[in-house]
Amino acid sequence: MAIEELFKFPHYYEDADDDLKLKINKQIEDNYISTIDWNIIDLYKSTWNSSIDSAYTTLGSDIHNLIDHNNLSTLKSFIFSGAKKYLNYCDWSYDKVKIQESWAVIGTKGTTQGHHTHGYGVGYSQISGVYYVSGDPSSSAFFTALTLL
Repeated sequence: MAIEELFKFPHYYEDADDDLKLKINKQIEDNYISTIDWNIIDLYKSTWNSSIDSAYTTLGSDIHNLIDHNNLSTLKSFIFSGAKKYLNYCDWSYDKVKIQESWAVIGTKGTTQGHHTHGYGVGYSQISGVYYVSGDPSSSAFFTALTLL
């Protein structure tokens, strides 16, 4: 765990230990990646903002919370733990931690995720985060990021 105060708000990051990372990534593979129909998605075309993005994303689809939709409970617990550590460090009061939205970005060699903001301090979007999943670089889709709001 590390918290750095380089910007207006402290930035928190944590690398899951190897056992937890294996458990999270297996659940992502079993509950999400294995359900993708690779014949109907274009890994080189963004469905969200094609003017700046070229990576496939589920943002803008009918699934607003990928983590809940695919029962990624181990990842969710890891996120809640980190969010609570961050909120406590910042001395912010809260009633509960909730993931309002989550989506995946699947990138391959040559795809990009353009500069963007998540908006801060608006509604439930108080904290933004990302969990990076990497896979076999020889496969057609070797990088996935699950973004949370």
